[in-house]
Amino acid sequence: MRRLGIPHILACLLIFLAAPARASLPADFNVDAFLAAPFAAPMQRVEKWSRTDRSHDDNQRLATDLALEFARTNDARYAGAALKIFTAYADQYSALETAFHGDRNSGALHAQLLDEARWLVAMAEAYEILLAADSVPEDTHRAIVTGLFEPAVAVELGGNMPNNHQWWFNAAMGVTGYVLGRRDWIDTAVRGERGFLRHLAAQINDDGLLFELSMAYQHFAFIAYAHLAGAAERHGEDLWHAEADDATASDGLNGRKSLKLMLDAAAHFPFPDSTMPAIKDSGPQGLSFVQPFYTDFADFYEQHYCGDAQHMQALRALAAAANARAGGQAPAAATAPPEGAFALNGITRNGSSLFPSSGYAVLRSDAHSLDAPAATFVFGPYGGGHGHPDKLSLTLYAFAELVLPDTGRYAYGDPLHQSWANQTLAHNTIVADRTSQKPMNIPGMTVWAEAPPGDTGVLREFIAEKDFQLARATCDTAVDGVTLDRTVVLFGGALIDVFSAAADRARVFDYALHINGSYTSGNLGLAEYPKDLGRDFGYQHLEDVRAAPRETGAPWNTDWRTPGGRGLHIAAFGAGRLAAVARAPGNPADTSLPVFLLRDKGERARFITVAAPYENADTPGAVIVSSNLAAPYLEDTAEPAPVGILLRNADSSHALALAPGGVLYDLNGWMNTDARAAALVLASPDPGAQHLFLGVSRINHGGPGLSAAKPLRSLALSHEPGAFTRLDIYTESENTLTMGDEMVFSITADCARPGLRINGAPRDLPQTLVLDLDPGQTTVEFFCN
Repeated sequence: MRRLGIPHILACLLIFLAAPARASLPADFNVDAFLAAPFAAPMQRVEKWSRTDRSHDDNQRLATDLALEFARTNDARYAGAALKIFTAYADQYSALETAFHGDRNSGALHAQLLDEARWLVAMAEAYEILLAADSVPEDTHRAIVTGLFEPAVAVELGGNMPNNHQWWFNAAMGVTGYVLGRRDWIDTAVRGERGFLRHLAAQINDDGLLFELSMAYQHFAFIAYAHLAGAAERHGEDLWHAEADDATASDGLNGRKSLKLMLDAAAHFPFPDSTMPAIKDSGPQGLSFVQPFYTDFADFYEQHYCGDAQHMQALRALAAAANARAGGQAPAAATAPPEGAFALNGITRNGSSLFPSSGYAVLRSDAHSLDAPAATFVFGPYGGGHGHPDKLSLTLYAFAELVLPDTGRYAYGDPLHQSWANQTLAHNTIVADRTSQKPMNIPGMTVWAEAPPGDTGVLREFIAEKDFQLARATCDTAVDGVTLDRTVVLFGGALIDVFSAAADRARVFDYALHINGSYTSGNLGLAEYPKDLGRDFGYQHLEDVRAAPRETGAPWNTDWRTPGGRGLHIAAFGAGRLAAVARAPGNPADTSLPVFLLRDKGERARFITVAAPYENADTPGAVIVSSNLAAPYLEDTAEPAPVGILLRNADSSHALALAPGGVLYDLNGWMNTDARAAALVLASPDPGAQHLFLGVSRINHGGPGLSAAKPLRSLALSHEPGAFTRLDIYTESENTLTMGDEMVFSITADCARPGLRINGAPRDLPQTLVLDLDPGQTTVEFFCN
C-alpha cells in the first residue's frame, strides 16, 4: 500500500470535505488553549435522528478542520490538536461500545450505525492527512489504531442492512482499510457478499437509479461509494470504473454496471429548471426541491467520466441552474437531458425520459422551455423502506413551479411521516375504499415496511413525439381485487389524465389531486360537508372539507392561483358523484395545501381530468376545456368509449381523442379513424404544428382514404395550403401503406403542378399511392411546383 504525500491527499479530499466553505476553524479558536486543556470523548451517544446534542459529530468536524489547517499551514500544533481528539476516542471507544452497542445496526457513539459509519469515514480521511505528513508518532499511531479504528471497524463489520446503510458501512470499512493498509477490511468492503461490487450488480437498477427510488438517496448512497472510490484511487486502485455483471434479473440481464450509471441517470430526472418532485423519501420539502448535489455529481463526472461530454455538459448545466435557484435567482435557461439511451435501458426521446426498471416516466412538453408543462409519472416498484404507496401517481410542473406536487417526506421522527406522507391519499392517485395501497393498507403499519414481492405496475405505452407525450401503466398488485389503469398525456399545453379503476366488487374510489395554490373560482357549488371523508389512512388529516354532489353529467371546472401568480385550470369529466376540496398537510409540516378529491362508487370508475396551467391567474377564461369532441364507435366493440377533449389555451386550440385503438370511430365528423390517439392542432401560432395519429391503421372520410396493413406507431401530418403536405410515418416493422385516389386528389387539389418525394427522393405521383415501408421513419411529401 503506497503512502501518498499530503498535497495529493489534500487535493483528493477537499471535494468531500467541502473546503474551504465548511472546513475552517471557528474564528475564536485558540489552538494553544485547546492543547493545554483536558479533552475527553463524551460518554453518551447520539440518539437516532436527533439533530441536537451531536457532540461526537462536532468533535469529528473539529478533527477534520484541524487536520486541514495543519495541511495548509504545516503548523504542527494543529496536527497535535487533531491527534488529541483521536487519542481521546481511542481511550474511550471500547467503553462506549460496551455501554451502547447492542445489535448489528447500532453503534457505540450513535444509536444508528449509519451515523457512526459516516463519522468513521470522515475521521479516517482526517487521519489520512496526518499520516501523509508523518505527523503521528508510532506509539500514538498504535494506540489510535487498536483503541479506535479496529474496534470501530469491527462494529461496522457486524452491520447488515439491505439498503443505503450498507453502502456507508462498506465505505467506513473500506476507507479505513485503505488509510491503514488493511487488505482484509478492503476486501470485505469491496468484494464481500454485501460489498461494493455486489451493490453495483444488484442495487443499481438497469436505468441507473438506486433501487430505493428516491433522488435524495441516489445522492446519499452515491457519496458513500465516492468516498470509497476516492480512497481507493489515492492508494492505486480504480473503483470509479469498476464494473459488475447485472444481477437484477427481473428486468433482464442487460450488461455491466458501474457508478457512472447513477450519475448518468441523475441527468435525466429533473424538470427544466433543475428542480425535481419530492417523490417517495425525497425532499424534504413537499414541493419541488433544490439539492446542491448536482455540483457534486458534475465535479465527479468531470474528474472521472469526462469522455461522455453530453452527460457532463448536462450535469454542469443542472449544477449551475440549481445553484442559481438556491441563491434566490431564477435559472437563465432550461436544462434539457441528453437525447438517446442512458444507463443500460433508460431512454430520453424528444426531451422525455423513461426509467423502465425504476418505473418513472418524466414527460416534458418542451425540455428547452422553463415554462412548458412537464410531468413525472410513477408506476414501478415500491422502493423498499424509503418507498411510498404511490402507484400510478403523478406530479405536474409548469412556469418553474410544481403545480401538482407530491408530499415527499418529513423528518423521520415526525408522526406525519407515517400518518400522512406514507399514505396513498397524500399522492396524486386513486385511493380504493379509503385505504392505502400495500404495504400501508394495515392501520399503523411502520413506514419501514416492505411491499410484497412483485408489487409493481406495468408500463403499457411510452410515446414521446415532438409536441405530444403519453405514458400509460396498469397495476393490479397495489390493492387486492382492484386494477388501476392510467394514461397521462401532455398536449396543447395541458395534462390530460384518464384514470380507470376496475374491481371485483363495488368499491369507493377517491381520485385525489394536491394543488400548490389556492382555489379561486369554479362551478363546484361547494358547501360544508357534515360527514367524514374517511377516518384513517391520512383522511383524519383533512380539514375544512367542502363538497358538492354531482347533480348532472356536466363537467366540473375549477381555477387555482399558484404562489407565483400563475393560473391552473382543472376540468373534471367522467366519474365522480361527489367533488370535495379540503385542506391537507403541506411540507414543511406547519403548512397546508388544498386537495381536490372526486369520489365515485361501484365496480368501475373512470376519472377524466384536464389540468391546464396558464401564465396569469388574473385572466380567467384563458383556458377553456370541453368534452364536446364527439367520437362514437362505428363498429361493434366492448371497449370503453373514446375520450374526446377540446382545449383552448391562450392563442392555440387543440383536439384530442384517446381510444383503445383498432376500432373505427367517427372523429367529430372530420374523419373516421381507428387511431389509439388523434391529436389535432386546430389553431396555433407555430407554423410547424402537426396533426398526430398514434397506433393508427385507418384514416378516411367514407372512401378508402389511408390504410396500413399493420398499425403504425405514429403518423404526423403537417400542411401548408398551396405549398406542401408532409407525412412522417413511423412503423415498428415492415408494413404496407395505401393512400386511395380521393385522398391523393384532396391533398394535391390546390396545386397546379403537384409533385411527390419519398424520403427526399422525387417519385412519380400515382393516382393511388402504395408504399412498402421498412421499419423506422418514412417521409412522404406532396409539394406544389
